[in-house]
Amino acid sequence: MKLSYGDNGDDFGRMGAAAYVGERGSIVGAYARTTADAFEDGAGKEVANTDKDRDSYLLRGRYALTETQSLEFLATRMNADYASNSYEQEMTTDLYKLGYSLNYSPAVNLTANVYRAITDNEYTGSIDGTGSYVGRQMRTITTGLDVTNVSELALGSWMLTSTNGFEYFEDELGGAEGGANPTFGEAKTLGIFTENIFSNGPWEITAALRYSDYSLHGRLDNELESGDVDIDENSLDPKLTLAYQVNDWLQPYMSYSRSTRAPSLQETLQESFHGYGFFNLYLGPNPDLQTETTEGGEIGVNIARSNLISSGDRLTARLAYFKMNVEDYVAYVMEDTYTSVGPTTLAYYDNIDGTTVTQGFELEAAYESELWSAALSYTNSDSTPPSGYEGYELQPPETFSTTLARHFLGGDLTVGATYSYTAAGVSIDSEAESDAYGLWDVFASYEATDNLLITGKIANLGDEEYLPYAATANGPGRTYYLGLQMTF
Repeated sequence: MKLSYGDNGDDFGRMGAAAYVGERGSIVGAYARTTADAFEDGAGKEVANTDKDRDSYLLRGRYALTETQSLEFLATRMNADYASNSYEQEMTTDLYKLGYSLNYSPAVNLTANVYRAITDNEYTGSIDGTGSYVGRQMRTITTGLDVTNVSELALGSWMLTSTNGFEYFEDELGGAEGGANPTFGEAKTLGIFTENIFSNGPWEITAALRYSDYSLHGRLDNELESGDVDIDENSLDPKLTLAYQVNDWLQPYMSYSRSTRAPSLQETLQESFHGYGFFNLYLGPNPDLQTETTEGGEIGVNIARSNLISSGDRLTARLAYFKMNVEDYVAYVMEDTYTSVGPTTLAYYDNIDGTTVTQGFELEAAYESELWSAALSYTNSDSTPPSGYEGYELQPPETFSTTLARHFLGGDLTVGATYSYTAAGVSIDSEAESDAYGLWDVFASYEATDNLLITGKIANLGDEEYLPYAATANGPGRTYYLGLQMTF
């Protein structure tokens, strides 16, 4: 059982789980719920529409058919109440999955899954305005199948770990009460993939290839646009990585990859019209969206060293320079225009013409010993889109985070602090400008008994007023958290 409470907005979370483990099978069930009022920012102002009420259920089991075969099942439900697009909304997501695994030999380690997810969303009340679309309903149904096999083989002096398989899934969207997201749409995706890791002494070579086939069919029918939508695309995406273990702690590497992302049903067909006469807002579709393609490389080093400062400690780190070229980047854009229904703000997903170059430096490091834990993450990047979007960026130009913790009482008590920094920037997706900000968090945990863990945290210790990058509303001010975890 877990309990947690945060004073900013009376954020109360609770979770309970129970499990049974038998000779051939096991089963676990869990329930969780979180409720909170709207929180206040660092200036003490309430941030509208940040209240939350969500709960979830989980049931999972496993049964061993034989020594090499087993079945697994998973069922979950998630309910959430939230506010968006001027309306109070309720969303429910159900997921059902059945899995099979066969561990027959080094060459046959097979897993297969079939699943189905259903998401229902309904407008239940109006935040402001007329509320003329209360009762609007939307449904997304996803049905899929995936099969993967992992083989370990010896090829002369080389060892090969080969992962091969395919996945197929379908998304169906529908709605009621008209003008919703969207009235009808269906997308089908097929992926066939192979990843092969060859190792020989200090050398490690990874060669991967993925074929993707994507189709989307739907219909638009609203105040501003109507007609059929048909998209069929495919791609072949490779990846190659070369690494060399110089000694027992240093491994340089270089990597090249190409990937594609087909536009989703929501990006292509979502539509929601809010008509106020003197002003209209149209969250519109874009049936002409193109597939986003990313191609580039990375060069860096991996570090893993034990017994560095004291016996039994371990340091891991990765330093890398990356450069990726993104063609037809899909961004969320807004523009003011005049339509048949009057002055209208159009908001929709669109491709950015040309090549968006994302390049920069990344550093990740972690240290663990009997008395100390530490982690560090730093990114410096330039992700400015092509001409016409000057001043915007895909991601913050600089981020930094570091954590330092001290263990006491044989590891039962841990006390630490985290500092995180985000540089100023303007997100191309939200078009919101955020100033640079740095936040301090302090935390502690105490394992009072084998069955009781007590945790505490003060988030945003300095009570800073800040706008998170790519957000349109301020983040929470200073918040005190207390948590309990009990096992029986």
